[in-house]
Amino acid sequence: MNLEALLPEVLPHVKGCPDFLAIDHLREAARELCRRAHIWSVTLASFNTVVGTVQYTMPLPAESSAVRLFRVDVGDQLDMLLLDESAASNEVAHGSQSAFAWLAGDKLNVNPKPTAIVPVVVELSLKPSASGLTLPDWIGEDWRIALARGARGTLFEMKGSDWFDPAMADFNTGKFNGQVTTAAITKSKGRATARRRLTTLF
Repeated sequence: MNLEALLPEVLPHVKGCPDFLAIDHLREAARELCRRAHIWSVTLASFNTVVGTVQYTMPLPAESSAVRLFRVDVGDQLDMLLLDESAASNEVAHGSQSAFAWLAGDKLNVNPKPTAIVPVVVELSLKPSASGLTLPDWIGEDWRIALARGARGTLFEMKGSDWFDPAMADFNTGKFNGQVTTAAITKSKGRATARRRLTTLF
């Protein structure tokens, strides 16, 4: 879905706001929703390691950026330990040979250095890229009102604009935050259920 499709939910409420600015705020609302609630999660097409190489460009969907790793399998090393960049850097600096993975921006990093060519499978959450103009149709459809609330909230905060309105900013931002919380809880329950099913099956 093109972000322009959501403009009718925003522009009538912020009279005088140009389209491009409303689109910027819709994008940021979508990025915030996805960053906090992890609603956009995918398992990427597998790719192979390169001997001696620790960092990989992942085959992310167009106009998306990585948020959080949920699972990384490297060859026979399944469900690797996942660290944040700071903790991983510390482990690497101390010469750790433990198996773990981490994100550095949109790059996947693995430790230790691969000694063979093996497949890599990554499950992670995504958000729209900082300059993207589209998002998955289902996000635009399922979270249309939330995205509009988020965009209105930040637009109403713009001091000096014709549509500046602190009260409406607080109202819309509060509604947006509530919907983000609901999305996060729903997604978390879904992941927990999926984990239980896998445990039962295997």
